[in-house]
Amino acid sequence: MIKIRFICCKKNIPDVENFAETVKKGIFEIKGFEDEGDEVQWIINKITSLVSLKVHGDIEGEISYEKIAVLARNKYFFNQLEAQLVESNLPFYYKMTPGTIRFESDLMKTFDLGLRVRLNPQDILHKQRLFNRLKIEGNNNPDLKNITSLISDQSLKEVIILVLSLNDDGSNLKRSFENLKDNINIEDENEKSMIINDINEILKHWHNYASKTDNKSLHQFKNAMALGQTHPLAQHSGITLSTVHTMKGQEFDIVFIMGMDDETFPDYRAVRNGGIEMTQEKNNLYVAFTRAKRFLYVTYPKKRMMPWGDYKMRRLSRFLDVFKV
Repeated sequence: MIKIRFICCKKNIPDVENFAETVKKGIFEIKGFEDEGDEVQWIINKITSLVSLKVHGDIEGEISYEKIAVLARNKYFFNQLEAQLVESNLPFYYKMTPGTIRFESDLMKTFDLGLRVRLNPQDILHKQRLFNRLKIEGNNNPDLKNITSLISDQSLKEVIILVLSLNDDGSNLKRSFENLKDNINIEDENEKSMIINDINEILKHWHNYASKTDNKSLHQFKNAMALGQTHPLAQHSGITLSTVHTMKGQEFDIVFIMGMDDETFPDYRAVRNGGIEMTQEKNNLYVAFTRAKRFLYVTYPKKRMMPWGDYKMRRLSRFLDVFKV
């Protein structure tokens, strides 16, 4: 287990003559755990312990759930944490970016563009983005139903066929995605895992939408997602759960950054591509670290359970190698 504790300095009063008196103690810890379950349980226990203190010399006012945020590189790393928060009866909410689902995998980003174009064939902007992703020349402005023969990547071709095969009322949406999930033929385990998470996400939103209406349609489903009506957590109090991208510009007294294993943060695609993408990941980490006013806890699992049941061994993020002891 890696654990580092040091004093953080923060200037609270801009124009003070005696700077030493403006420095307060802070905490920074990095902790590794055997798996995601242990990581999540430690975070739950730590939050409970901190709130039970009520006061701490480093934090102004009473310690409350509203002063705590848990950040992750992407939303799917909150799945186990959300379940444990519910079981522990701790209040929380997701800080969400308004709009439809933000898919993480390349395959489901293609699906999203394809669905937009199917629902609005005159949407030239998203049609061009779709053609660029599919590496199709759009000079002749072909209809969506006529492009499958032009797609060289089999996985992308299958997802466009799925878009075209969906019934207008979405009655076959769940079955179509379950079939896609069962037949994913992608060697990269990280990408395969992300696709399955994306599929599970859209099925969750479909369930939330379909359970509230008897007059279902793909158009209405898309609109409901864009309005945030398909997300189950609407309250805005308690512990904040947020991706790093959504948290820019906001600070909390106590911040947890979970999932700091390599190829999770930095993201596996950035590791693979390098260059500007790795620079962006470093910037993302800087944003994450600077969300904490006083306490910063960084955690990671030494192995992750993949959606198909296998474990994948992990190591501490390469960005944090300097802290290894």
